Amino acid sequence: MSSTLIELRSGAYYLPSAANVGVIATPKDGAILIDTGSDKSHARRVVEACQVIDLRPRAIITTHHHADHCGGNGYLVRNLNIPVYAPPLESAIVSNTILEPFYLFGGAMPIDALRDKWLMAPASPVAFELEAGTVEINRVELDIIPIPGHAPGMMAVGYEDVCYCVDGLFGPDILEKYGIPFTADVAQQLDSIERLRSADYEMYLPAHGEPTDDIDALAAANCAAIERAIEAVHLACSPAGELSEILARVADLLDLNFENIPKFYLMQTTVAAYLAYLTQEGRVAPWLEDNRLWWHQV
Repeated sequence: MSSTLIELRSGAYYLPSAANVGVIATPKDGAILIDTGSDKSHARRVVEACQVIDLRPRAIITTHHHADHCGGNGYLVRNLNIPVYAPPLESAIVSNTILEPFYLFGGAMPIDALRDKWLMAPASPVAFELEAGTVEINRVELDIIPIPGHAPGMMAVGYEDVCYCVDGLFGPDILEKYGIPFTADVAQQLDSIERLRSADYEMYLPAHGEPTDDIDALAAANCAAIERAIEAVHLACSPAGELSEILARVADLLDLNFENIPKFYLMQTTVAAYLAYLTQEGRVAPWLEDNRLWWHQV
């Protein structure tokens, strides 16, 4: 990960990494952080990068609860005594991070393999809940834009002509690497992509990918990846199968390799979200037989 902030526009920066961290300069040498990365090491690098240009973090906006976005919160709150702002639904999980592996494990107490730093960040208190619209934080006016789908209460942050679109959009390399974008709600994810595409900003920064001024191309790439996933999950429902079987077929169709237990559960949740979407669209349906839940094409 780089230790140097890159300036997108005057006062708007980011620290490039596996999960980009946004930095917005405030009056009197302060900084608002947009997410904090995966752990305290990530957070320390953010602080060091800010110090290079004489900025000190004064506030954190946590856009959603995934551990690679809030893993540095605890370190920063503890050492710099700065407040965390987060959307209402996301703040519940940021404050109680056991909930992410809990829901991935079907609502049961999760196994140890799901309690690593990639799925269970250190919990951090949320001082202020963010609602959609224009807000002022440390004398800086920001647009808080709801973009649910990837996470149920996720929000993007707009500052001047820069949009920190976090996981509302993924860079092309990420889409190619993972094959199927993680989601909790496919319909909302598609709506959020359109909301970002039609927003009036000059520069967009995904959390996973490079900044771009071509929002149409980035949105089209994300929609294409989602459409491929929709069709793969639909195809995997013929013949009928249980969730684990559908998941294995999707992995074969999209040439996926789960590699470890956390990735398996992340993909299982994603495939379940696509099954829910296809059910809403009337293209697949579940049925219960012999104490087994099957999914089949309609």
